[in-house]
Amino acid sequence: MPIKPMASRPRRVLFPAFFAGMALILTPPGAARGDIIAATFEDQNPGSNTFVNDFRPTNGFTTGGFSLNNNFDPTFSVWSGFSVSSKVDNAFGGSDLDHEYGAFAPLGAHGTGSGGSATYGVAFNFSPGDAVINLPAGVTPFSIDITNTTYVAQSITQGDAFARAFHQGDFFRLDILGFSGSNGTGTQVGDVPFFLADFRGTSLLLVSNWTTVDLSSLAGASSLEFNLTSTDVGQFGMNTPSFFAVDNLVGQTAVPEPAAVVLLGLGLGLAGLYHIPRRLRLR
Repeated sequence: MPIKPMASRPRRVLFPAFFAGMALILTPPGAARGDIIAATFEDQNPGSNTFVNDFRPTNGFTTGGFSLNNNFDPTFSVWSGFSVSSKVDNAFGGSDLDHEYGAFAPLGAHGTGSGGSATYGVAFNFSPGDAVINLPAGVTPFSIDITNTTYVAQSITQGDAFARAFHQGDFFRLDILGFSGSNGTGTQVGDVPFFLADFRGTSLLLVSNWTTVDLSSLAGASSLEFNLTSTDVGQFGMNTPSFFAVDNLVGQTAVPEPAAVVLLGLGLGLAGLYHIPRRLRLR
């Protein structure tokens, strides 16, 4: 059977393209958004008021599609990377290490996680590259909630066996680096600095609430690397404890650029106009 040429087909069947094009053009800015992907740590709840810092043999865990690394040394029972905590521990007192897994944030309905949730993450970043998060495929960073651990907050305000109390001129900074490849590899696409403690002014500003950090400038990153810097350093490096708490890591699936959407809409709209039946165009 011979195939009919396109010109011989009824043109009116393509008329809806005009309306599709106009719908794209007239869509309000920001209305077309990618899907939100969130890691809340609630799927990793270790149990009431406890923690998990050993994720062998996988050396990591996944929450909300995000993969977080963990390294545990059974010989010395030490770890680095990310752990999961539901500890309700936001008050000073006792040994500093007693507060290693406590988020320094107000007690909420269920715990001290962001928004009063029960579970959150704690990172130990002894050296650069120790704490890394891989994003799900096709997802770009959007935001993350950060606060201090009670261990760090007590050390900074009171000092401990290794670190001094902060004085004017001191700071404790977290840098969140975005990389094009997994596990902190490839090209660095950006750096988002966040001060966990800042005494460069006249008084100490210490983060004591969950704070949402905007990561949209790291668009295109496939992984996030977390690095810590302090002005209190000694012979063996930073004296300030290398800990911070994380929760509610949010990503967003890619969406077309606004200009591309408008051009697509114009193209579809013009195509629709062209294919309006001739008797309608001549009226």
